Amino acid sequence: MAIGISIAIASIISIIYGIIKKNKPLAILSIVVLINRERAIRSFIEYINKTNDDKCLDIPGKRQLTGEDAKKIIKDHCHIYNALDLYKFDVNKRNQYLKELKEGYGLSIRQIERLTGIGRGIIQRA
Repeated sequence: MAIGISIAIASIISIIYGIIKKNKPLAILSIVVLINRERAIRSFIEYINKTNDDKCLDIPGKRQLTGEDAKKIIKDHCHIYNALDLYKFDVNKRNQYLKELKEGYGLSIRQIERLTGIGRGIIQRA
């Protein structure tokens, strides 16, 4: 095994010597690149393993309500017995409730659509 390693080292040395003979700046650059690559890899591994308090990729969780919770919010906020009854209100009052449900309670448009039977376009415009 030692013979194989020494042959590999000898071949690398001869390649480097050939490069030095033909083009000295290129040879020096090759050696510097090899040394800097190892140093860069070590620095990168150290950087990745450091603990930090970065929050740049953390997205605050927007909790999706369950269907039952959303239905209860709609009933309580709009003072109706069934969530489907919201469809029966006059346009202005209905749109005000829809806006409050979206912005105030964080209900999604699709969730409101599913529970009330009101079209997604109407809910988006409200």
